[in-house]
Amino acid sequence: MEERPWFKFYDAGLPRTLHPYPACTLLDVLKETMRERPNHTAWIFKGARVTYAEMERLTDAFGAALVALGVQKGDRVALLMPNSPRQSSASSARGKQGPSFLRSIPCTPDASWSIR
Repeated sequence: MEERPWFKFYDAGLPRTLHPYPACTLLDVLKETMRERPNHTAWIFKGARVTYAEMERLTDAFGAALVALGVQKGDRVALLMPNSPRQSSASSARGKQGPSFLRSIPCTPDASWSIR
């Protein structure tokens, strides 16, 4: 494997690649983790600790709210929120419900909001 400059900062024994990559999506890995480790911490943000079980409930609730609003698989939904764990939960709901999210982070320059 080609030596990369950042490898010198890796701890001893840390693999340089995850190859061979698993034949699954990130959502598949997240679902498996939620099922196998529901009480483990999924994220800590501004002092709030959320478990994988809580994250799954948040994801399901957001997905149900989208469905209640009439959002269907293949629809496009604008997601305007800062990078945060809540944004990740909302994105996970996309995988369960099927809409495409058009992400925009409010703290980015106005020019990045235009569709090209």
